[in-house]
Amino acid sequence: MLISFTISQGLFSQTDKDIDVGFDLLISTDTAQQIREIEKFKENIKNNINNFQKIEKYKDSLSFRNVYFKDKVLQLVKVQQIDNKVEKNVEWYFLDEQMIYAEVIWINIETKQNINHEKCYLNRWQMIAWVNNENKFIDLKSTEFKLRESELVAYGKKMYNDENR
Repeated sequence: MLISFTISQGLFSQTDKDIDVGFDLLISTDTAQQIREIEKFKENIKNNINNFQKIEKYKDSLSFRNVYFKDKVLQLVKVQQIDNKVEKNVEWYFLDEQMIYAEVIWINIETKQNINHEKCYLNRWQMIAWVNNENKFIDLKSTEFKLRESELVAYGKKMYNDENR
């Protein structure tokens, strides 16, 4: 599964100013601010999830897919699957018809240890940051980053269109 914001006031822009945000890679001040805004938006959805319209797209004994709307606008898609003693959770967040955030968390059911935890932040359908399982930013210029961005954006657009039919 693949993973992956805009403020209603307008979409983000970036500058060349760099700051160290406690990770190995320097990111621009605007990117750091965008990440903070995305995190606030995500927490707001989580804290108010009961106020959203929940549509259960799929459910069985080992998995589910839920879609959440606010005023008929897609906000969140949550998927969980149990596979070989691993709980696989993926969440995609949307704002203004665009994916802004995606998170993957895989947990060993027996030990309760995280096996994989990744976060992707997007702006205008472009990935602005990817935090890997070691809690480090992946270099935006790397082939790995560009491939993930390409796959995530394509999947996000398809998912958005499919969920809004």
